[in-house]
Amino acid sequence: MRDTEVCRRLLGIEEPWTINRLRIDTQTRELHAFVGRGQGWLARVVPDQPKSRWRHSNVGAYKAFIHATVTDGLSDEEKGVGFIGRPDTEFTTGLARKVTDCLKAGLRYREVCQLLDIDVHLAWQIRHAIQEGMLGTELTALADSMGADIGQDALPDIPPVSDPAWRRLLSSEGSLNPRLLSLRLLLTRARQEFGRLEDESARMIRINEIRRFFVKHRKQLGYEIDQLQSLRSVREKETSE
Repeated sequence: MRDTEVCRRLLGIEEPWTINRLRIDTQTRELHAFVGRGQGWLARVVPDQPKSRWRHSNVGAYKAFIHATVTDGLSDEEKGVGFIGRPDTEFTTGLARKVTDCLKAGLRYREVCQLLDIDVHLAWQIRHAIQEGMLGTELTALADSMGADIGQDALPDIPPVSDPAWRRLLSSEGSLNPRLLSLRLLLTRARQEFGRLEDESARMIRINEIRRFFVKHRKQLGYEIDQLQSLRSVREKETSE
């Protein structure tokens, strides 16, 4: 049996979806599966660079990530399969369901995060999805207990994805002078693309990409985070007026 077929079964990927390519990083213990619909020439209709990346349930000691493009032609049922997620999130539906199953079984959210190897940033995203009813309105009551468990680990200095500060940062309305060269290059590219994007899902993906960078390099970005807070302050002032 081929490696891609073994991983397809382990990740719960069902036909007509198939794994086009695998990347396994033994240093970071990460498994990246690039998936598409169909086989052979049918699979090649999916762009070479998938638009979305989601964290999925671990495969043994390896964190699993699914890369795919969710097209408008898919039905709601097809978009709801467990091995992909919404374009504006960073987790698969299957991982979120595991979280809610553990919570309903009586585990505390902090314990669930440790069990499933979920970091604080992803924990807050899943909590928000549950709170907003994205995983079913019957689960929204779980969000309150989750907030108490992870509140101490929140990142109040880094705005959530929905905060307008990110849109200001990526448009001509907001400015930020980064000292970190890698962030400067990332912002330059993202700003060039952001203004041309007409699809809201694509814009959310760009915002997610920038926010992930801030979370990952938070200790190095004190100067830049202070500037980001000023963009939030501008928005709050406009709202109050």
